[in-house]
Amino acid sequence: MSKPKIIRKHLFAMTQQEFADALQRTQPSVCEWEQRGEFPRGVLPSLRELGKEKFGRKWQDAWLFEPPKGAA
Repeated sequence: MSKPKIIRKHLFAMTQQEFADALQRTQPSVCEWEQRGEFPRGVLPSLRELGKEKFGRKWQDAWLFEPPKGAA
């Protein structure tokens, strides 16, 4: 499973459409990231903000590169 898919499904617990809406992108874009196995640089600031909204002070940018243990 690709890192974007692990992050979307296990960290944020969202469908592709929910994730796309939260990041103000399209569902096909999310599908493409998951197939490529990486996020485009332009989405990282939005992803960081989404993480801070969901997890608050517990959020760690490192999760964008290495998902939390048990998420795979």
